[in-house]
Amino acid sequence: MENALVIGLVGLVALVFGFWHKLQQGLIKSAKNHPNFSSDYAQFGQLGKSGTLVQFSTKYCSICPGTKEMLSEISKDYPGVNFIEIDAEANLDLTKRLSILTTPTVLFIDELGEELARFSGRPNKLKIIQYINEHFMAQNTAERLV
Repeated sequence: MENALVIGLVGLVALVFGFWHKLQQGLIKSAKNHPNFSSDYAQFGQLGKSGTLVQFSTKYCSICPGTKEMLSEISKDYPGVNFIEIDAEANLDLTKRLSILTTPTVLFIDELGEELARFSGRPNKLKIIQYINEHFMAQNTAERLV
C-alpha cells in the first residue's frame, strides 16, 4: 500500500513538472543582469543595426533546424535585424557564461550586444514578430518597452 502511494505521488509530481515545463516552452523572458558579450557574437556574424536574433543549437536538437529556418525568414523581413546561429556544443564556454541550458535557446540582442530577452524550446512565430515590432523596431534604445 505504501509503495503504491509513493509511486502515485512521484507520478503526480512528474506530471505537474511536465505540464509546467511545457507551458514554459517558447515564452519570451526579459533578460536580467546578463553581461554584454558583443565581442563574442562578432566571431559568428554581424550584429544588426536594429537587433539580432542569436540561436544556440546542437546537431541532435530536433526542432533547431525548423527554428533556424523560421528565424532566418523573419530576419529577412526586417531590415536591420540579423540572425546568427551558434553551435552550443562547439562553444561550451560561451554557452555556460550565458546560462544556455537547452536548445534551441534564442537570445534577442540589441544593436550594442546587450541581451534584451530570450526564449527556449519550440518558438512561437507570432510572439517573436510581436517582440521584434515592439522592441527592435523602436526608434532608439530609450523608447523600448523593456
